[in-house]
Amino acid sequence: MDWQAAKENTLQYWLKVRDSLDTLDEVELLREINAVNDLCEKAKDESHGEMGRCNFCIAHQQFGGCMGISLQMSVCVVDGKMDELHVLVDEFITNLEGLEIPDTAGG
Repeated sequence: MDWQAAKENTLQYWLKVRDSLDTLDEVELLREINAVNDLCEKAKDESHGEMGRCNFCIAHQQFGGCMGISLQMSVCVVDGKMDELHVLVDEFITNLEGLEIPDTAGG
């Protein structure tokens, strides 16, 4: 898988999460928000087994990745702040849509 496919698959995943925000229960939301996605898998491949795969992720390099915003989303779920959760998910999707794919031959 290349970065373009990882971006597209991750974006599609998050669009589905957004569409499900009001139908999933708390545990399901937490599971979906914190799931490993294709960007994570591509970063793991790029790391060649080194620790800290996030450092190899283009989302991490371009907008700080997903760990911080995933934590904020999880807090919103636990605190029942669904309006804030919607805003954060939309913000994350916007970041994914703007993600620039590297021109390198290695992906």
